[in-house]
Amino acid sequence: MNRGNAWNDKKDYDKAIADFNEAIRLDPTYASPYYNRGKVWSRMQGYEKTIADFTEAIRLDPTYAFAFTNRGNAWWYKKEYDKAIADFNEAIRLDPTFAIAYSSRGSAWYYKKEYDKAIADFNEAIRLDPTNTIALRSRDIALEAKQGGVRQGDP
Repeated sequence: MNRGNAWNDKKDYDKAIADFNEAIRLDPTYASPYYNRGKVWSRMQGYEKTIADFTEAIRLDPTYAFAFTNRGNAWWYKKEYDKAIADFNEAIRLDPTFAIAYSSRGSAWYYKKEYDKAIADFNEAIRLDPTNTIALRSRDIALEAKQGGVRQGDP
C-alpha cells in the first residue's frame, strides 16, 4: 500500500491504482486501500469512483473522519453541497478538532450563499489551526460576499 501512495505522489495513477487493487484483493476488509484508491480517483477527477471508494472505506470503518471529509469534497466538486455538508458534519462529529472539515464545510455553505454559516466554520477552522491560510482567505471572501462585494475568488 505504501508503494501505491508513492506512485500517487509521483502522479503515476495507473500504477497506484494497481497497487491499491492488489491490497484490496489481499484484504478486502481493510479500509485504507479503498480510501487511498479514492484519493487517486479524486486526483483523476473520477468523482463517482472516488465516492464509491470512500463509501466503502466508511462502511468498513465508520469512524474514518478523513474518509467522510474526502467524500464530502467529492460531493462538493459535483456541486452536491447538501451531501457534502452531511459528510463534513459527520467528520466533525467524529473529530471536533478537524480544522480541514470545518474549512471544507465553510466552502459548501459559501456556495449555498449561507455566508454566516460559512464565516462561522472558517472562524472555527482558524481557531483550531491559525496557520490555515485557505480558511483565512476564504473567510475574507465570505465576508466580502456577505457585504454584497464582488467575489475575489473561491473559498
